[in-house]
Amino acid sequence: MNDEESVMPALPGPSVRRRQLGNALRKFREGAHLTAEDAARVLDCHASKLSRIENGQSGVRARDVRDLLDRYGVDDAAARTALEALARSSYQRGWWHDYSDALDPGYTDLIALEATASDVRNYQTLLVPGLLQTESYLRAVIDAHPNGYAEEQVRQRLDVRAARQQALTRESSPLRLWTVVHEAALRHAIGGARTMREQLAHLREFARVPNVTLQVLPFEVGAHPGLNGPFALIGFPELRDLDVVYLETLTSSLYVEAPEQVRQYADVFEHLRAVAASPKRSLAFIDRLRDDL
Repeated sequence: MNDEESVMPALPGPSVRRRQLGNALRKFREGAHLTAEDAARVLDCHASKLSRIENGQSGVRARDVRDLLDRYGVDDAAARTALEALARSSYQRGWWHDYSDALDPGYTDLIALEATASDVRNYQTLLVPGLLQTESYLRAVIDAHPNGYAEEQVRQRLDVRAARQQALTRESSPLRLWTVVHEAALRHAIGGARTMREQLAHLREFARVPNVTLQVLPFEVGAHPGLNGPFALIGFPELRDLDVVYLETLTSSLYVEAPEQVRQYADVFEHLRAVAASPKRSLAFIDRLRDDL
């Protein structure tokens, strides 16, 4: 097999997934005590190309991942399946590619990750989680953005969000969402009273969906480990080293991928989940807020 057959450019966008795959392959290679030159011979390519695969700069076909894992002595069926799926996904054109010109690349990565992830653990401080926002709520958020958007751009973002939310209701392995929402986000009157009543009712409806768990973190908790701000922990249980943390800023999206740092966020989420109101009490809390509007 020549270089072009072994290593082909993946579709633009899911760079995080390519880095995940590359990091995992490098760890398995190092665990097998093989050099990059040793592994490159499996694919009949130069070591520099294998380095680009491991750095997430080049795509690699699923069959080549399978050959590498055979050489590395990896017999964990779940890990093999997960890595081969990651390789295939780099060449698959998702619905979000139709909007790639209008979306930040980091946001495109988020959508691609959610499309293949099994679970998301999310903490929100000032806004309702994006996967649970109503159209009118999201429109109010977009209208408040300092950039300002034309109506066509607003419509694109609304359409993208609606499509993204389908991950929660897809027929095959719907995304599991566990979210802790700070009380401030629920009292923040985004879009006015009518929009918030609709949004709170929507939260209550989705909180009853089997794959969604919603907890409210009340003001009375006081200081807690989540004071640094919101985050989303995107999980791939077949191989937990694939988990990533998504952080959103005003101008860009950031990803935390180092396993030891991801574990710190997971520990913070566990603490937040423990001190937040139970799902049942959270529903009652949302009902009280809605009645007060």
